[in-house]
Amino acid sequence: MRILELSTEEQVQRWFIDPLAAYLRQKGHQVIQKSGFARTISLRDLWSVMKVWWWLTRWHIDLLHVQTAKAGAIGRLAAWMAGTVRVVYTMHDVPFHDGLPRWKKRLYRWIERRLAPLCHAVTVDSPAVKNRALEVLPDRKITVIPVGVDTTRFQPRVKPLMLGMVARLVPGKGTETFLGLIHTLQAMQQPCFGLLVGDGPLDPLLQRDAQQWNIGIWFAGAQGDVRPWLAAMDIFLFPSEHEGLPVAVLEAMSMGLPVMVSDLPAFDGLVRHGETGLRVQPGDWIQAISDLMAAPARRWMLGHAARVHARTYYEQAASHRAYEHVLTGVV
Repeated sequence: MRILELSTEEQVQRWFIDPLAAYLRQKGHQVIQKSGFARTISLRDLWSVMKVWWWLTRWHIDLLHVQTAKAGAIGRLAAWMAGTVRVVYTMHDVPFHDGLPRWKKRLYRWIERRLAPLCHAVTVDSPAVKNRALEVLPDRKITVIPVGVDTTRFQPRVKPLMLGMVARLVPGKGTETFLGLIHTLQAMQQPCFGLLVGDGPLDPLLQRDAQQWNIGIWFAGAQGDVRPWLAAMDIFLFPSEHEGLPVAVLEAMSMGLPVMVSDLPAFDGLVRHGETGLRVQPGDWIQAISDLMAAPARRWMLGHAARVHARTYYEQAASHRAYEHVLTGVV
């Protein structure tokens, strides 16, 4: 079948007609595409009607498919003059919409009503457009065909998560373990990067290992204000070997980050496993991180609970008042 696709706007051509024309060509149809008519009504439209009539007759078109109101009017008139076998009009919205002046709205409604007999079928994008189109078209001519999107081209993109740690780069803090975790996760094709904030004697050794193992990690060095770096993280890891009460974990919790820490007595009361964070045994880190990476809702809930917990029990102002009482001897 020889098909002429006719529209007014290049956007309509690109979004609707190009994919449809490609599909029809795959089905064996010969498709010709034309566009570019001015949207406003003028005497030049008479020349446009004659030009379309010439296309229809010269190319022996079997089907004229017109999209948008202006192309619809020009195309239907030309097809009536050429005796085209079949005419289909796609109305993405009614041209007599409420945003027009009253006189123009009446004019467009009158045009659509007069041209209604000059096509065999009308397609609309939604039931709402159909309800408006029924003002000028019989129900039997209207078919609702929702706009299609090639969902295979718009698959969800997995965003690499930033796994971070803030600590002095000294033995016992678990920075070597942190580096090894990032290495293992990336080798498993887990979508993640590492962000290590801090400095210390282990810095050159860690950077050497990261380079040799080709680990995707950012060494940020010591930072006076860690808030921007914490804000870049999705999960805060603290796989230390021994600990007091680390301020770095408190700061991460205050930022609303889900925290994962070693299962040490130091974290009793601060990190309640499964509530305000996760306490992880030495051999369970990879599985625990993988599970949390795959659960965005759980990450949010843990982070929210961590912030509430930090603000409730570890607010600095309350700590300062308590120290004041002890230092001054005030009971």
